Amino acid sequence: MNFQSVCFILRQFMRVVSSQSHPVMLFLDDLQWSDNTVLDVIHDILSDKTDARCFFVGSYRSNEVSSEHAIFGLMKDLEASKVSTQKLILDGMEIEDVNALISDALCAFPRTTRRLSTIIHEKTQGSKSFHSKLGMALINASKGDDLDDAVVLTIVCQLNRDLLSLKQSDSSVRIQVSSLNCKAGVIAMSRSDYETASHYFSIASKMLPIDHWESNYELSLRLSIATAKAAYSAGDTVKAQAVLSIILKEATCMEDKLDAYSLVAFIHHSQERGEEAYTTCQDVLTQLGEEIPECLTPEKSKAFIEETTLLLSDLTGDSLRAMNEMDTSLQTVVKFFSFMAQFAWFARPTLLPFCCFRVAKITMENGLCEHSLVGFIQFAFVLCSANGAIQLPTVRLGCKIGKIAMSMLDQCDYSEVKTNVVLVYSYVLQYCHPIQKVGASVAKGFELGIANGDTVSAFFNAVQHIRISLLGGRRLPDLLRETDKYLSIAGHHRNTVSKAYLSTYRQTILTLMGINTGVAIGQGERREATEQVHDPWRTILSNFYQALQSFWLGHNERCHHYIEKLLGMSQASAHHRILANFYYCLNSFSLSRKGQRIKAAKLKQISKDALDILREAEELSKWNYRNKAFLVQAEINSNEGKIDAAEAAYGAAITAARASKFVHEQGLACEYAAFHCMRNDKFDHAVNFFHQAKLCYIEWGSSLKVEFCTRQMNEVTNS
Repeated sequence: MNFQSVCFILRQFMRVVSSQSHPVMLFLDDLQWSDNTVLDVIHDILSDKTDARCFFVGSYRSNEVSSEHAIFGLMKDLEASKVSTQKLILDGMEIEDVNALISDALCAFPRTTRRLSTIIHEKTQGSKSFHSKLGMALINASKGDDLDDAVVLTIVCQLNRDLLSLKQSDSSVRIQVSSLNCKAGVIAMSRSDYETASHYFSIASKMLPIDHWESNYELSLRLSIATAKAAYSAGDTVKAQAVLSIILKEATCMEDKLDAYSLVAFIHHSQERGEEAYTTCQDVLTQLGEEIPECLTPEKSKAFIEETTLLLSDLTGDSLRAMNEMDTSLQTVVKFFSFMAQFAWFARPTLLPFCCFRVAKITMENGLCEHSLVGFIQFAFVLCSANGAIQLPTVRLGCKIGKIAMSMLDQCDYSEVKTNVVLVYSYVLQYCHPIQKVGASVAKGFELGIANGDTVSAFFNAVQHIRISLLGGRRLPDLLRETDKYLSIAGHHRNTVSKAYLSTYRQTILTLMGINTGVAIGQGERREATEQVHDPWRTILSNFYQALQSFWLGHNERCHHYIEKLLGMSQASAHHRILANFYYCLNSFSLSRKGQRIKAAKLKQISKDALDILREAEELSKWNYRNKAFLVQAEINSNEGKIDAAEAAYGAAITAARASKFVHEQGLACEYAAFHCMRNDKFDHAVNFFHQAKLCYIEWGSSLKVEFCTRQMNEVTNS
C-alpha cells in the first residue's frame, strides 16, 4: 500500500468517525521525534475540506529541534492550506505550581513541602520534564531514612517517566534507580500485583551495568530472585526458569542458591516432572550434609513410620511451646525435607516416611521451626493415608498430631507455607471434619495461594476443592463452572499436573449431569490402556472415578471391575478404601438382584466388611459416614428379608444424609428404599420414594438421575 492510499483510508476513516456535533480530538506528543512522512499524513488529514471535524494538538520540545526541523514546515503548510492554527509556548512551572504538585504527590501540607519545592524549582527551573530530577531530589531528601511504601512508589513513579535521560546518567544514579524499582516490585508483590512487579523488576534490570553480577552482586541476586518469583506467580514459567538458570550460574555460594533451587523444584512439580522436583531437593540436602537413600523397601518404609510415631505419639501443644527455636542452618534442612516430602508423594512414595522421620528427628533433638510443624502435618497425612488395610486407630493418631501442629501454626505468622499447610491438612480433616467445610477451606487455600504467589499449592488446593465438593454432593452445574474456572487459570500458568486431575473430575461431573461428552464410559478400559500414567495416584484416581461414574450410571459390572482394581492397589489411601467399600457393597447387592453370580458367602462378607469399616469411620465423623452406614445396614436387612428393620434403616439413612447435606446420597437412599418397596409389593410407597429421590437429584443437578427416577415412576404406575 503506497502513501496516497494510506492517506485516503485515514481521510475516509475520519469522515466516518467525526462530525460537527461529534468532533474527534487527536493528540500527538514528542513531535520532535517525528519524520517527514508522519507530518505529511497529519497535514493530509487536517487539510481535508469535507465534513470531517478534527481538533489536533501536537507538542514538541523546543530545546530538541533546530530551525530546519520539519515541524516548522508543517505549520507553514497548514497556514497555506487555510487551516486555523495556534501556537502556544509553555514555560516552566512557577514555584507555587511545583509546590502544589509535590504536596499532592507526597500527601503532605503545602507549607511542609515548600523547602523541597524551592530546591527542585532551582534545579529544574520549573521544567515540565522534571520528573527524573524530582525523583532524584526526593531520594536525596530522604537519604538515611527508611522509606515507607508510599514514598518509594512516588519516587519510582517520577523516575520512570524519564528513563531515557536516566540511562545516560552515571552508574551510581542508575544503581539507585534500579534499587528503588526493585523495592517497588517487592511492594507490588506483597499486594499480589505480579504483573506490575514484573514491570518494575524489568526496569530495575535494564538500569544495571553489564557487569552487575561482579559490581553489584547483592542487588543482582535480590533482583533476580524477585524477578523469577514474580514471573512464576504471574504464570510466565519460561521467563522464571531462564532467570533461575542465571542465578544458579552466577550465585557464589550454596546459601545464595537455595531460593532458586526451591523455585526450580516447584516449577518441575507443576509440570508433571515430579522426579526432577524430588532430585532437586535431594541434591540440595546432600550438599547440606544429609544422606538420602535412593530407595526403600516397603518394610523399611513402614519402620520409619513406626519410628516417627514413637517420636510424636506423646506430642502436645504444651510440649511444642516449651521447645527452643531451631538453628537457622537446620531450619533450611527441615524446610527442604518438607519440600521433598511433598514431591516424594508423587515421585517416590516409599521415601515419604523417611522425609517425615528426618523432620521429626531433627526437630525433637534441635528445637522447633514452622517447617517442623509442616512436617508434622505431612506425617499426619501419612498416617491417615496409610497403604493397604484400613487402620482407623492410626488415622485417629494422625488426626491428633495434625490438630496439635495446626493449632501451633495458627499462633504464629506462617503465610509463607500456609497454602501448602491448608492443602495437606485437608487430607487429614476429610476423615474427622464435615467434608463440605473441608471443601470451603481448600477453596480459600486456592485464593490464598494465587494471592501470595504459591501457585503450585494453590492449584492442588483447587484439585482438592473439586474432589471434596464432588464427594460432598455440591450442586453439579456450580461445580462444573468452578472446575472450568480452575482449568482456565491452570492453563494460563502451564500447570499441567493439576489440569490432568481437574480434567478427570470434569469428565465425572459431566457424566453425572447426563451431558454427552462423546466419550462413552465403556471406552474406559481402552483409554486406560493407551493413556500415559505418570504415577500410581493417577491410576488410583482413574479407577475410583471410573467406578463412581459406572455406579451412578447403573453399569454394575463395570463398577465392580474398577472397584476391585482399586482395592487391589496397595497405594490406595484409607479414604479411598472407605468410600470404595461403600459403593462396592451397594453395587454387589445390585448385581445379585440382577441375577449375576455372586456367592451368598462373598456377598455377606462384602457387606459385613463395608459395615464394619463405616461404623469405625463413623466414630471419626458421624457427619461424613453415618448415613452411609445406615444405607448399608438397610440393604443388608432388605436382602435378609427383615422388612421392618430395613425400612427403619432406609429412613435413618435418608434423615442422616439430609442432616449432613449430602443431597446426592439422600436421593440414593430414597432410590434404594423405593426398590425395596417394589420388591415387597408396596408400589405406592415406591412411587413416593422415587419422587423424593427425583427432587434430590434435581437439587443436585443430575438430569441423568432425574430421568432415571421419572422412568421408574412411570413403570411402577403403569404396571
